[in-house]
Amino acid sequence: PSDADVMNAIEEIAEKIERWDDLAQAYAKAIEVASDDTDKIALMAKLAKLDAQKLGRNDEAVDVLKKILELDAENIDALRLLESIYAAENKSAELLEIRSTLALLTFEPDAQKALLFQCADLALNVLNLNERGMGFLEKIVEIDDTDLNAIDPLLVLYSEAGAFDKYVELLNKKLLSTNDDDARFDIYMTIAKTADEKLDDAAMAIDAYNDAKNIHRTPEIYAALERIYAAHEQYQDLDDLFLAQIDDTDSTAKKAALKVKRAQIAEVHFENDMDAIDLLKDALNDDPANADAFNGLDKLYSKNGEFQELYDLLEEQKKAATDKNLILIFNIRIAKLAATHLGDVDTAIRSLKDVLQVQSNNVEALDSLIDIYEQQKSYDLALNALHAKIKIVDSPKDEAPIYCRRSHRSKSKLVGRTNRSELSGGVATRPRMRRSTQRAHGNCRNFGRFTKDIATALAQGKTPKRRRCQDCGL
Repeated sequence: PSDADVMNAIEEIAEKIERWDDLAQAYAKAIEVASDDTDKIALMAKLAKLDAQKLGRNDEAVDVLKKILELDAENIDALRLLESIYAAENKSAELLEIRSTLALLTFEPDAQKALLFQCADLALNVLNLNERGMGFLEKIVEIDDTDLNAIDPLLVLYSEAGAFDKYVELLNKKLLSTNDDDARFDIYMTIAKTADEKLDDAAMAIDAYNDAKNIHRTPEIYAALERIYAAHEQYQDLDDLFLAQIDDTDSTAKKAALKVKRAQIAEVHFENDMDAIDLLKDALNDDPANADAFNGLDKLYSKNGEFQELYDLLEEQKKAATDKNLILIFNIRIAKLAATHLGDVDTAIRSLKDVLQVQSNNVEALDSLIDIYEQQKSYDLALNALHAKIKIVDSPKDEAPIYCRRSHRSKSKLVGRTNRSELSGGVATRPRMRRSTQRAHGNCRNFGRFTKDIATALAQGKTPKRRRCQDCGL
């Protein structure tokens, strides 16, 4: 009989009487004399299986299986038996190596994926080998780029490792297997924020935010795009963004605020004041209370010398205002504009008187009124306004320039109304002028010299020289 027939007979007898040790010895002797590697591997496989399953000698079985793999590194049966032994003994590191080898030798996609998932689980959750775990999950994605069971944990690992290039690339793959709009929106937003905050890639962030905007328009997206466009000086894109938001909103207040932003771009970056003015006027039509629109028009009208338009704007705002203090402010602005740029003194005086009727202690209105009266050489009215201002100042220091100025006005009034003979006794004989000069003399540093010069000039029959007071500037 052949050696094979003899071995078969020994196996049959040993199995019947369960003489496993004797069978193991027989296998060992047969292995020693076997000359063909194929026969030797077959006998060693039987011996390893006998050691592991019948004799409980796992260490001996492992030694035999390793010898098989030295002869045939791709021996699936040996690898499978080693896998079962290591799994039973919880030898995770050894089990990982065997399963990773089996995965390489498995070509059926589902079976290969199953082994790679097992490897990833061992590496990540048992052995804490994150890089190897990522490698196994990456191989799964190479096999099936729609498998979210591999993609989702791999995204977490990339994020934790700071591998944001790979993170974004994988998110784009995830989009391919995601059909739900809300889920796609979340992915686009994650890509956009990662590109913006981690990769400093403005172009990628803008594309992702716009893709997300095509699904859901949110304030967060608009704010992010506005910030990126402004930071990278993409002003045409920024203007288009504001225009799109205007079309999206039903709120007139929001429309007005967005038009103000467009106006700022038109003025500063496109150097188009006329477009800016038109946008600001539209903004005020949408929201008459928009202070930014009003201030912008105020500035542009002044800048371009369009004072009549500015006057009309102030009048409109005054009519629309309900707050008394705001109305007073508008009246003062109108008065200054009318007097300075429009030459309309009557309107200026009327507006200032409207202020003083409501608020008699308004110093700004009194000062403006005094200036207008002096420019018109209406000294009586200027003096009356100065008297009114004296009544509302809080301290002698505040009074000094006013008294000094009032004395100047008294002097001007005298020079204008009297002849030289009357001037010679003016300072001494006119009670109001005397009181003014005396009060001013006590508070104004150089008024004594000033009044002395006036008296000397008048005594000599000369017109007093014009001097500028150090305290009041007149």
